[in-house]
Amino acid sequence: MALRDLLRHAGNVELPVYLCDSIMTPSEYGDLFTGSLGKARQLRTSVGDFNIPTEISANQAHIGRYADALESCIRDDYSPEEFLERCEAEALPITEAKLHKELYSKLQQLDASNQNGIWARIIKNAFAPLFIGKVDYVAGNPPWVNWENLPNDYRQSTAPLWQKYDLFRHKGYKAKLGGGKDDVSILMTYVAHDAFLAEGGRLGFVITQSVFKTAGGGEGFRSFEYEVDGANWYLPPLAVHDLSDFQPFEGAANRTAVLVVGKNRRAFSYPVSYTVWKKIARGKIASELQLHEVREATAGTKLAAQPVQAQVRTSPWLTAPEQALPGIQKVIGTSDYKAYEGSEHRWIEWLFLDSSARKTAQWRIVDSEPA
Repeated sequence: MALRDLLRHAGNVELPVYLCDSIMTPSEYGDLFTGSLGKARQLRTSVGDFNIPTEISANQAHIGRYADALESCIRDDYSPEEFLERCEAEALPITEAKLHKELYSKLQQLDASNQNGIWARIIKNAFAPLFIGKVDYVAGNPPWVNWENLPNDYRQSTAPLWQKYDLFRHKGYKAKLGGGKDDVSILMTYVAHDAFLAEGGRLGFVITQSVFKTAGGGEGFRSFEYEVDGANWYLPPLAVHDLSDFQPFEGAANRTAVLVVGKNRRAFSYPVSYTVWKKIARGKIASELQLHEVREATAGTKLAAQPVQAQVRTSPWLTAPEQALPGIQKVIGTSDYKAYEGSEHRWIEWLFLDSSARKTAQWRIVDSEPA
């Protein structure tokens, strides 16, 4: 944005910002393109499937020029034959003429029904992960959507990836119901770590705090390990910042955390750093505040985290001052109470109507911790 006034002097410049699916990346998995069409890859979208000739998709420059040609020829009402002539003029490989014409005709039909819009650009964007390669830093805020709330088609298409990283560890009826409350942000963390992060790099994600604390849900995530081509890769947690005392995102009641992990081939040991941030005063922390203003309104307590069951590395995390962890471990036992659906992430709040006599009381279940 700062350079926008200078771009007219730079010729054809493409800003490397893309709209695509970071989980279903064709670079590593090929699952974005469902079905084996041989000389074409199939891109599934809300308006139908686009069969992209493979000869175009193997080169970033080719797919970019091809998408531009699609867009401009549709806009200028070119025929399929004229579109092929344009591709030849752009020195693009178009030996599979039939496939190119079919794709162009589909876009023509969408344009005729006022649905074309940015589909040529979406085709171009969808291939972007193929050519990114490995980077030293990955940062993001993946979507927080529970397994049971995902569209059924997307559940099916991502299923091999959940299995690949051993993230979804529930079977039978519980699995069908999404009993573990596994979140798609879990999958995106592992895919991004594998597909985009270089060895020795760092990945930082805003993620739901429940992945550290919930039994069942997050179990696979807390392994912080996966295998690719016979090699084990680890996601050693370098820092966790727990923001669940307040809602950083306006209108969202999710319990928020920030996770930073590394990438190497060596196993790591617990405990790991865990900082809990709390408000200093009552009231909300506005989302538009600057970082220094948020720091002034909050206080961080440095704790340590480790699995509550030392012998089960995927068990929920116990968080406490590091020197207190051994003592707490000694008193941990089996609870006499059993939790059911409806009690998760909620607190019982007592409301004394007569604070002096305390004879009349009510309670209610609230979605966040009382101030």
